[in-house]
Amino acid sequence: MSSLSADQKQAALETQAVNNLREYLQIPSVHPNVNYDGCVKFLEKQAKSLGLPIQVHEIVKGKPVVIISWVGREPSLPSIMLNSHMDVVPVFEDKWTYKPFSAHMDEQGNIYARGAQDMKSVGIQYLEAIRWLMSKGVTLRRTLHVTFVPDEEIGGKDGMAVFVKTNLFKNLNVCFALDEGMASETDVFALYYGERSIWRKSTTSNMFLHDADLFSLSITIVQYHLLESGKRKLGFYLKYLITLFSELL
Repeated sequence: MSSLSADQKQAALETQAVNNLREYLQIPSVHPNVNYDGCVKFLEKQAKSLGLPIQVHEIVKGKPVVIISWVGREPSLPSIMLNSHMDVVPVFEDKWTYKPFSAHMDEQGNIYARGAQDMKSVGIQYLEAIRWLMSKGVTLRRTLHVTFVPDEEIGGKDGMAVFVKTNLFKNLNVCFALDEGMASETDVFALYYGERSIWRKSTTSNMFLHDADLFSLSITIVQYHLLESGKRKLGFYLKYLITLFSELL
């Protein structure tokens, strides 16, 4: 894309991000009896497109944990983990306006798919944020691990619960992790302290998390206006994400 203008490069990245999201949503990693093969192949393709190493571990047979790593300038420092899950809850197809795994996008830019909010959009946001930062020549101080786990929707017993007990996880040397959250149409994000309990809402204004006496930090996020029910207009606002805690922790 070297001959393209800055605006054209931005538009190309946005189109690629939306296409990647729709492709991920079209993989029916749905309970019960989830087959994760399609998700693993998709993530292997994404890692290759980013030039990043990928690991796939089956701690429980048929329940893969996928790790895509962006090695930082100081890899000996404790790392950051950005986590999402690959599985989605069952669907009742007769209740849907469009087929739940079609990832149909209407003329207004609304995308309809199971898993659009919970939580395949978040996994794609992580990867597309990395892609954008790479396109700007950004390198991070700390190593960033993007993890994709199975079976979250049924408690994670064969997913994250067993993964965190392994040396595989220990060797990632994680000091901070972000997990599931809500998609937002603005720069206001819900911060949770426990299941479905809103603790604090913060904006991206050099004050994120300062209420918790952790540190001040300016953070903006790759945002999609995504939906499962068709009520939110899809818009893509690609901003800084992962300079995150890499320089500040």
